[in-house]
Amino acid sequence: MNRKGSQPPRWLEAVLKAVLPQNVTGRSIVGDLHEDFVRRSSQSGLACAEAWYRREALGVIWRGALKRLGDRRLRSGLPGQPRKGDGMAQRWLEEFKQALRSLLRSPGFTLAATLTLSLGIGSSAAIFSVVNGILVDPLPFEEPGQLVTIRSTAPGVNAPPEFGVSPEFSYYYLREAEALQDAGVYKSIGATLRVGDVAERLRMAEVSLSLVTTLRSPPALGSFPSSEELTAGLDAVLISDSLWKRRFGADPAIVGKTVDAADRTRTIVGVMSPDFRFPEDDTDIWFLFVIDPQRQEPGDFSWELVARVQPGTDPQGLLSQLVPIADRMREVYASAPSYVDFLIRGRFRPVVHPLRDQMVGDMGRPLLLVLATVLVVWMVACANVANLFFVRAEVRQHEMAVRSALGAGRGRLIRVFGAEALLLAGAGGVIGCILAWAAVPLLVNAAPPGVPRLSNVDLDLTSLGFAAGVSLASALLFGLMPALRYSSSSALGQVHSMGIRSTAGRRRQWARGGLVIAQSGMAMVLLVCSGLLMQSFQQLASVDPGFESEGLLTFQTSPPREDFPSPTSLIGFHHSLMDRLAALPGVESVGAVRNLPIDESAAGSFFDIEGAATAAGAERPLIYFNFVTPGYFEAMKIKILAGRGFRRSDEEDRVGQTVISRSVAEKYWPGQDPIGKRLRFSQGIQSSWETVVGVVDDVRDVSLRESPRDIAYFPFIGAQGDEGWGVRSPAYVLRAHDAASLAPLVREEIRRLESVMPVYRMQMMEEVVTRSVVRLSFALLALGISAAMALALGSIGLYGVLSYVVSQRTQEIGIRMALGARAGQVRRMVVAQGVGLGLIGVAAGLLAAAGLTRVLRDLLYGTSPLDPVIFAGTASVMIVVSLLACFMPARRACSVDPARSLRLD
Repeated sequence: MNRKGSQPPRWLEAVLKAVLPQNVTGRSIVGDLHEDFVRRSSQSGLACAEAWYRREALGVIWRGALKRLGDRRLRSGLPGQPRKGDGMAQRWLEEFKQALRSLLRSPGFTLAATLTLSLGIGSSAAIFSVVNGILVDPLPFEEPGQLVTIRSTAPGVNAPPEFGVSPEFSYYYLREAEALQDAGVYKSIGATLRVGDVAERLRMAEVSLSLVTTLRSPPALGSFPSSEELTAGLDAVLISDSLWKRRFGADPAIVGKTVDAADRTRTIVGVMSPDFRFPEDDTDIWFLFVIDPQRQEPGDFSWELVARVQPGTDPQGLLSQLVPIADRMREVYASAPSYVDFLIRGRFRPVVHPLRDQMVGDMGRPLLLVLATVLVVWMVACANVANLFFVRAEVRQHEMAVRSALGAGRGRLIRVFGAEALLLAGAGGVIGCILAWAAVPLLVNAAPPGVPRLSNVDLDLTSLGFAAGVSLASALLFGLMPALRYSSSSALGQVHSMGIRSTAGRRRQWARGGLVIAQSGMAMVLLVCSGLLMQSFQQLASVDPGFESEGLLTFQTSPPREDFPSPTSLIGFHHSLMDRLAALPGVESVGAVRNLPIDESAAGSFFDIEGAATAAGAERPLIYFNFVTPGYFEAMKIKILAGRGFRRSDEEDRVGQTVISRSVAEKYWPGQDPIGKRLRFSQGIQSSWETVVGVVDDVRDVSLRESPRDIAYFPFIGAQGDEGWGVRSPAYVLRAHDAASLAPLVREEIRRLESVMPVYRMQMMEEVVTRSVVRLSFALLALGISAAMALALGSIGLYGVLSYVVSQRTQEIGIRMALGARAGQVRRMVVAQGVGLGLIGVAAGLLAAAGLTRVLRDLLYGTSPLDPVIFAGTASVMIVVSLLACFMPARRACSVDPARSLRLD
C-alpha cells in the first residue's frame, strides 16, 4: 500500500496541532483522527477518507479557534466581554444555533423525529381541545360551582335508577332548605315556531322564572318579567341570539312583539346572550312560568331541577336538608293517595349532582378514556424518538469526546442534547398544533349525535398551552435520557478504547430494548381495550330490539292547532296522511307512535289491574305506556303473539282497548290468557277500564343496552274522545324496500295536505339505533385510531432498533458466517432478538391490561374485562407485527459479506 496516499493532508494536520492545546488531550485527538483516517481509507477509499477528515478536522479547528478567541478576549478585558445579555441565555442561544446546524446535517433523523412527535403532540392537543371544551371549561354562568341538579330515585318501584322531579318539590325545597339560594325547573321540548307563512320545528324549553334567576344570566336585550305579570296571564318567552338574528334580522325592537310558538301567541320579553345555551346547545326559545303548587297537579316527574347552593355547601350537606323535606311531602299531599303511595312504597329520595355532570351526561368517562389513550400514543411517540436519540448519541460519541477534550463540561454536553431535543419538540409542537387546528373541526363534525357541549370545543389558548406543555415534556422525555447517559465521563472515556462502530454495551442495548418493550406494552394495552370495545359493539349489534330497523323511514310533523283543535280532528288528519303515504310507490306499511322506541322512551304510570290485590293495599304496578295507530306494529315488524293489533274501528268506537307487551302479560297474568283482561291508569290520565285485545313482543324502548320494559299500548284517542287524550305530533314510521329514496315524496305529500307545516327529524330508523350506542362508538373510534397509531409507532421503533443492532453487529455476523453459520441461522438470531423484545412487551402489556381494563366495565356489554379470547387474539396480532418488523433487519443481516466485514479491523 502507498504510505503517502494513506496519510491525511499534512497542512490540515499541522493546523490541528497548532489550534489544539499542546498537551495529552490535544495529541490524543490528532492521533485518533489520524488512525480513523487510515482505517477509512483502507475500507472506503482515499477520496471518502479525505472528505471525512476535512469535515471532522475543520469542525475541531473551528471550535478550538472560537474557544481560544473567547479565552483571549476574557483575559485581555476587551470591551463587550462579558456583555449585557451574556451568561446562561447567551450560551443557550449559541447551543441552539449549533443544534440547528447539526439537525440540518441529518435531515433523515430530523424529519423522522419531527413527524413522529407532531403526530403524538397533534393528536393529544386535538383530543384535549374536545375534553377541555366539554368537561373542563367552566359553564357560562355566574359562580358555576354553586349550581347543582336535584333529581329523584325510587328503588322500591319499577322505575329508572334516577329520574326528574315534580315542580312542587322545587317550591318546598327552596322554601325550607337553608342551603339553597335559589332553585327552578325546566323541561326540554320540541315545538313549532310560525312566522308568517314559514313554520319551523325548534328546540324549546319550559322554564320557571326562578330558574333563569338561579342561573343569573340576564337577557342581552330586554328583561325578565315579574312573577306577578306571569301569574296574571302574560305568556312570555325568551329567544336565543341565533334565532333573533336568523329569523328576525336582529331587530332591536323585537321586545314586546308577539310570536306564534307551540300553537300559542306569546310575547317576546328578551333576547339571551350568544353564550347562553341551556339546557341544550340548540335551544332557541324559553317559555316562562311561575311555580304554583296549588295550581299544578303533583306527581309529574318529567322536570329537571337546578339549584344554587350557599357558598361552602357540599352535596352531602344539602342532601341532609332535602331528605326530611321530601318525607314531609307525604303529609302535604295526603289528599292524593296514589301520589303518597308512590312516595312511601318507592322509598322516594332526592339525589344531588353538580350541574356540570348533568349537562355532560354519560360522556365524561369515555372522553377521559379517549384522552388517556392519546396520551399513551404520545408516550409511544416519545419512546420512538428517544430510541432515535440513543442511536444518534452513540454515533456522536467521538464528537462528544472531542468537545470534552476541548474543555466542555458535562453541563455543556447536556445542553448540546437538550438544545436539539427542544428544537425538535418545538418543531413537532408547531406542526402538531397545525394538525390539531385542522383536526378539531373534523372531530366535532364526526362526533356522533348526542355528544354535549360540542359548540364549546375549540383550539383555544388553554389547548395551545397544553400543546406547549406536552412539547416541553416531550423534549425532557426523549432528550434527557441519552443526554445523561452519553455525557458522562465513563461513556466518553470508552471512545479511546473502541471504534465508533463497536458493539454497544449491554447497558445501552437494554436501554434501547427497554424503550421498545415499553412501546409494545402500551400498544398492547390499547389493542386489548379496542378489542373489548369491538366485542361489545358486536354484541350490541346482535341484540334483538324487538323490531326491524332496516328499511324504515321515520319523521315527525306538527299540524296547526287552529286547524285541528281536538283529538277527533287530529285522528282524521293522521289517517289522511297515512293513507297518502301508503299510496306511495314501494311502501309496504305505515303507522305512527307518540314516543319512537330508543329515540324517545315511553312515560310510566301506576295502573290498576282488575281483580288484582291493589285495593287491599298491595303496590300498584308501574307500567310504561305509549300511543300507536293501526299499522304501527306491522310497520315496525313487532310480533303479535296473541290476539290482534289495533284497528281504525277501535278509534271510532272508543270502547277503551289496549295491547300489552309480553312482559306485562307474564308478570300480571301468569299462566292465564290475558285477552279480555282489563287495566286502567291510576292517576294523571283520564281513563276508564281498558280491555286487552292483543299481546306483542317486548321492545327495547330506551336503548339496546337496557332490558325491555313493561309497556301498554293505547290508541291515539281514548274512550272519552275529545275529553280524553290525543296525540298531535307523533313519529310516523314508513316501511319500504328503498325507504330513504321516498323522503322527497313524503315532504311533497305533506305539503299538499297542509302547506304551512314543518317536517322534522326525518331519519332512517337504523340511525336512531346507532345513536343509542353513542358512548361506545365514540370510545371505540378513538381507541381504534390510537391503537393503530401506537401499533405502527411500536413496530417502527422495533424495526429501527433491530436495524441499528444489525449495523453494529456487522463484524460479528461476518465472523459467524465466515465460520460456517448459514443464512437461516443468522436470520433466526436477529428475529429471535426482536421477537424476544416483543414478547416481553406483550407480557407486560397483558399484565397492565388485566388491571386497567376494569375501567371499561361501564362501557362493555356482554363482554368480560378479562375476556381470554380478546387477550389471546390481540397478543397474536402483536406478535405477528413484531415478526414483520424483524423481517427487513433479518434479511439485511443475511446479506452481510463476510470478507468485507472482516476488513473493519
